[in-house]
Amino acid sequence: MVVGDDIVQGEIQIEQNRPEHLAAFLSAPLDKTQSFAFPNPGPDAAGNVTFQYNLPAPAEVTLKIYDVGGRLIKEEKRPGSFGSNTFTWDTTNKNGQKVGSGVYLYILASDGAKLSDKLAIVR
Repeated sequence: MVVGDDIVQGEIQIEQNRPEHLAAFLSAPLDKTQSFAFPNPGPDAAGNVTFQYNLPAPAEVTLKIYDVGGRLIKEEKRPGSFGSNTFTWDTTNKNGQKVGSGVYLYILASDGAKLSDKLAIVR
């Protein structure tokens, strides 16, 4: 079945004729294909890791960083705006100390949508 410029097959909808530069705005919020941490492994020369994500509307965003033992290392909340956003972590724990080399898990959450993934810190 064809609906407008889209082809619907069962429950799968294949989008056609969508400009590539609009992909970030058309994707679901916190979609893993459009949301990521960089550099990974990190941090960058300034000692930071940046998280890139998309929001369909302005909303508060929460970032939680855990070590592999499941201990909460850092939690931050910030306002997010419509479209593409970035969230920079200075690679410090909740006491302000730089975290050591290792693998960390992160959860980026906004309005009920969550993205969880891992990142590596190499010092």
